[in-house]
Amino acid sequence: ARFARKDPKAPGGYSSNFPNIGDTEEENAAEVAAYDKNLSLEKNFEKKLADINTSLRKLQHGHYGGCQKCGVIIEPKRLEARPESQHCIECKRDLA
Repeated sequence: ARFARKDPKAPGGYSSNFPNIGDTEEENAAEVAAYDKNLSLEKNFEKKLADINTSLRKLQHGHYGGCQKCGVIIEPKRLEARPESQHCIECKRDLA
C-alpha cells in the first residue's frame, strides 16, 4: 500500500503510486526516482505473487514440485528455500 494499489483494470495486477514530494526541480527529480523504484518493486512483487498463486493451484491439483519446463521434480531443498519455485535449478539457469 505504500508504493502500489490494486489495479481494477488488471485482475491480480497493481499500479505504482507516483509520489508527490513537492514542486521544486529537486523534488520532482526525487519523485521520478521514487516512482522508478516503486515500479521495480511492483513488478517483482507481482511476479512473486503470481508464482505463489501458481504453486497453490498446483498443490491443490497434486502437481506441486514439478519443473514447469522439463517436468522433473524440483529438489526439496530448493522448494524449502523458495516454495514458489516453478523451475528446477538447471532450467532456471537456462532461462536466466
